[in-house]
Amino acid sequence: MKIDDAIEILTTMRETAAGQQAAALALAIGALEDALARHEAQVAEAEEMLGMLLDGAEGRDRATTWRFLRDKLTLPGDVLDEVERRLGLADEEGAR
Repeated sequence: MKIDDAIEILTTMRETAAGQQAAALALAIGALEDALARHEAQVAEAEEMLGMLLDGAEGRDRATTWRFLRDKLTLPGDVLDEVERRLGLADEEGAR
């Protein structure tokens, strides 16, 4: 399940909840929204940095450079997958 889906489900549940349950759901929604914002910021930063690096890779094609870098990066796999998709490398043969 994606965070967006969880937020949507919890928001629907909060609409009918009352008291402590509504407060707990609001807290959970806020925490998930914060996590989603942090994740998006991390992906955007990685995309920007890696995009500049890949565009400046002399003598190598983007897919080869990406394969080399991907194994060296310590970012979470979902961040790497999203950056790969945004940079258009997921479609290139042998990008992984």
